[in-house]
Amino acid sequence: MAENLNDWIQRLHEGSAGERKQALTALAEFGPKAIAAVTLSLNDPHSDIRAQAILFLSAQNALSAIPSVLKTLFDSHENVAIQSAEALGKWGDPQAVESLCLAYSEAGPLLRQSILSALGRLKDPRSLPLLAQALQSEEPLLRQLALEALRQIEALSAEKIQVQVLDMLQDPVVQVRIAATETLGQWGSPDSLPILSLSLRDSDPKVCASAAKALVKIGIPAVPFLIEALKSANETERVIPSKALTQIGEPALSALQVLFESPSAEMRKWALECIKEMSLTQITPFLIAALRDETSEIRALAAEGLGQEHCSEALLPLTNALQDPEPKVRSNAAEALGKFKDLQTLSALLQAIQDPDPQVRQQATNGLGKLKDAQTLPALLQAMQDVDPQVRHQAANALGMLGQVAISALLELLTVPSDAPQKCVIEALGEMKAKAAIPDLITALNSEMPELAQTAAWALGQMEEPKVIPALLNALQSANPELRQAAAKALGKLEDVQAVPALIELLKDPDQRVKYTATSALGKMNHPLATLALKVIANKTEDDYLQAAAREALH
Repeated sequence: MAENLNDWIQRLHEGSAGERKQALTALAEFGPKAIAAVTLSLNDPHSDIRAQAILFLSAQNALSAIPSVLKTLFDSHENVAIQSAEALGKWGDPQAVESLCLAYSEAGPLLRQSILSALGRLKDPRSLPLLAQALQSEEPLLRQLALEALRQIEALSAEKIQVQVLDMLQDPVVQVRIAATETLGQWGSPDSLPILSLSLRDSDPKVCASAAKALVKIGIPAVPFLIEALKSANETERVIPSKALTQIGEPALSALQVLFESPSAEMRKWALECIKEMSLTQITPFLIAALRDETSEIRALAAEGLGQEHCSEALLPLTNALQDPEPKVRSNAAEALGKFKDLQTLSALLQAIQDPDPQVRQQATNGLGKLKDAQTLPALLQAMQDVDPQVRHQAANALGMLGQVAISALLELLTVPSDAPQKCVIEALGEMKAKAAIPDLITALNSEMPELAQTAAWALGQMEEPKVIPALLNALQSANPELRQAAAKALGKLEDVQAVPALIELLKDPDQRVKYTATSALGKMNHPLATLALKVIANKTEDDYLQAAAREALH
């Protein structure tokens, strides 16, 4: 067996075809020392070996072999020529341009694709005539690759080719039109703006998005065309130029401010949509002024935008907006104030929590919770008895943010003779993992109100406290299947093996949901009896869904 460099070189030149292939593979370990010998293999009578030799030289970045590799561009076997074109493109040596262009005329489609890709990597203006020719090809992929190659040649002075590329925006093939927009965007020529802006309304959304990206690359000169597109487009079409203007950012701001002066409420709305997404400090005064717009939708957008800015100048205008006649404006203003997480907003949010609109009260309640201050406790406790269930839910979450200061007050609320507020109180206590509430939660577990009992089971499962297990095991005997299911789920969360026998028994429950929940809970128990019970179900049950649940639990 050959072991040294000379042995492998001898085998490469004198061995059988199989031995020569083996030698090429082995010579890779010797790296640059084998380049000269492998270069000679470019004349091997077997095309596979010639192709493999090119791959070797490419991997070694063997620039000394370029003159020899150039000749293989005209190899009678297309695969060899393709490997040659790819290697020459990788090396990026300008001496390859003329040979690549010459080989293109006699090449088949696959080789032509590799040649165009190589010319793109070489970035040499001498390839422009060939690339212009390729733009006229009947093959869509060749047109696309020619455009991609042209995109790499930044020092483009051939006006004729620019015109050809602009024409490609009308190509019937989507990928070609996309490549044309990308090329024009890379060149950044203002001459392309009128036609590129028309591509914002192309029948294919991917072309529209690519045209917008190109316009963003061109930057400031594209702003008037994007503004015009915003004016002339329909509601759906406006999204793309709107995003493009936002991405251009500050250079587009003055044009959008002019557009906001339009008598058309629709135009003012879209101008504001762009402006509020820009995250620029200078937009705050503009958004404050927009809070006084005659159109409520615009006032609502302005309030939303001010919530993103967190600028102290906006506190008073947003507070005033809580008196707006439109609920959506008031709701957005309350939400914006909540995002400040600042005690300066306390009085305004306390005012908003009394609003007649439930959406406004929800946002105000959420904002009060973010303050995490004991001063909010009376208002949040009051909100726990709101007629709107979403407000009560937000109040429970907000109280949960207050932590220990709220627990005693919440425990008192459990005596309120109303199912819905008590449910929210229990949810809040569960979220806080308030172990002081365990006795009251066990009492609630026996409530005659089913929803209250189920919520208590969930809350007990949050406590991570073994002493709740007997109460939950007892709840598994309830006549209410939903309570049995909630208790089984809670036991699964606690992962205490005390529950294993009862959960195994629950696999015989007449209610399917209870059985599935018990199966899932057993999967969380690190106990041999639980594993055995799951294996039995996974292999023998006639219930396909339960069988699948058992198999999932075992994993």
